[in-house]
Amino acid sequence: MQSETEHLKDYLRGMKRANRKALAQMTALSDWPAISQRELERRAASTLKMFPDEIIHGLANGEIDMRQAIGDVLAE
Repeated sequence: MQSETEHLKDYLRGMKRANRKALAQMTALSDWPAISQRELERRAASTLKMFPDEIIHGLANGEIDMRQAIGDVLAE
């Protein structure tokens, strides 16, 4: 996790150079795990845009199990 922390700090240093005030405002946010989880979910949901309606409907009504499909593909 050390390298990820250093990678994050590199991003933050760039933000500091570009917009120190915005970076400082981020210190007011305290629930970074929850914020990060919502972002992961948003990103995952954005991938649905590439699927045809039939797949989205199958996922929505439980006929298709996304986790199982992903696991099957990773196991191939």
